[in-house]
Amino acid sequence: MHRDIKPDNILLANRHDLSTLKLIDFGLSSQYFEIIGDFEFCGTLLYMAPEQLEKRIYTKSIDIWSCGVIMYQLLNNGVHPFFDKGDSSSQFADKLKIGKWSSKNTLSK
Repeated sequence: MHRDIKPDNILLANRHDLSTLKLIDFGLSSQYFEIIGDFEFCGTLLYMAPEQLEKRIYTKSIDIWSCGVIMYQLLNNGVHPFFDKGDSSSQFADKLKIGKWSSKNTLSK
């Protein structure tokens, strides 16, 4: 598990060729064991999955969550799906813990 997938950790091999991405900074990565999982709190809050934030056992699906947040931002001119301008870290964390968000219907066309 990478555990810190965010735009800063994604590089393009060639800016004119979007077919080759490179994932960097494996400092927080962890070997994945299907049965045990992990529960360490680490990563970047804006891209962290709810189970990671709550220090519950999580699996490699946390990396898929991070990719989903990034994909949403790519399709919505950089707008984060859950973080609203002016939210504090604790307000954002509360949104993730509660699990209810008001989805913005701003999908780019």
